[in-house]
Amino acid sequence: MPSYRITNNRKGSYTVLPSGPEAGRAMTIPPGGFADLELSEEAAKNAEYPDVKIEKLGKGAKKSDAEEGDAPKSAEDVLAMAEDTEVQFITFRKAAVKILGDDYAKSKKDEIVEALKAKAEA
Repeated sequence: MPSYRITNNRKGSYTVLPSGPEAGRAMTIPPGGFADLELSEEAAKNAEYPDVKIEKLGKGAKKSDAEEGDAPKSAEDVLAMAEDTEVQFITFRKAAVKILGDDYAKSKKDEIVEALKAKAEA
């Protein structure tokens, strides 16, 4: 299934229903934010909306490479994401995994926050 980058240029939040492993869970993209999601061709067409940019990622493009540069770099930045009500848990977890490693890919929010605090203090 192809991956798409959906960029929300609207003044308000934008919600999309992804396909693939995140199917059935609505993803809300805050104003000025983006999400890289797997979408069927039909879902991508249905997601078209004024002020919402939908880009198909190339076959060789990796989600982590596409997000690099936009993701927070420090444990403190990711901890701030945990407190931000506009940031989706999936986005927070992906940023935390970049810092903490793949062992936290299936962890709960409180476990991730504890590990990030320990990393920030170290």
